[in-house]
Amino acid sequence: MSQEGKVPIFFTDIFTLYGMWKNVTIPRSTAAFVTFTLLFSNNCFGENPFVAFIGHGSLQLAASYSAHVVGNRFGRRITHCLVLLAAGLLCIILICLTAAHSTQWIITTLSLALLFCCDCSYLLTNIQSLELHPTSLRQIGIAIEYVFVQCSMSVPPYVAHLGKTAGMHIAFVILAAVTLIMSVLMSFVPESFNEKFPETKQDISLFGTKQKYWSIPAGSQMYQRERQCRIY
Repeated sequence: MSQEGKVPIFFTDIFTLYGMWKNVTIPRSTAAFVTFTLLFSNNCFGENPFVAFIGHGSLQLAASYSAHVVGNRFGRRITHCLVLLAAGLLCIILICLTAAHSTQWIITTLSLALLFCCDCSYLLTNIQSLELHPTSLRQIGIAIEYVFVQCSMSVPPYVAHLGKTAGMHIAFVILAAVTLIMSVLMSFVPESFNEKFPETKQDISLFGTKQKYWSIPAGSQMYQRERQCRIY
């Protein structure tokens, strides 16, 4: 496509254009932080250390499909906000259950539900990364996001150790604070569903400025035509 009269984007702009990575780096780090904290904390899943990993692997397909369907219906932003909010509410419930030394199967079930929310957040973040990054820098931008994720991965072992020594309710307090704060911050991310992908610096600066705060994106004309063809 021709972009005459517009300034192109270069590799160095990744570090100067704050809006290119701030919208998806923090949510991706949050999902990784919560997921690996739970995987490192065997107390949430009883005596069997394989329950967490088997359950996590089994839930990934269902979580990815659910997030994809709901995200295409209500948009990426609202769906992601609700997923993180649900994760925060689950953490609050787990705070009460672990502090009261509740039945293990209830704690295990809710911990798996929390992993389900994190897997949904992973998928939504991947989709938003593809739609928010400019085409020319999409791959390198996603790679830089994972660099930040790996930096955040140094924290979960300490939180898991804190849960084992001081009590899992302390660890869930930290997880609840992180997920609830991120659910609020995610509401300010521009909606990318059925939107034109940004290609230049001007596109990035103007992307999402005309969107309403809690608007649900309408289906594009191409999507509506495809749906009518499937019906007939």
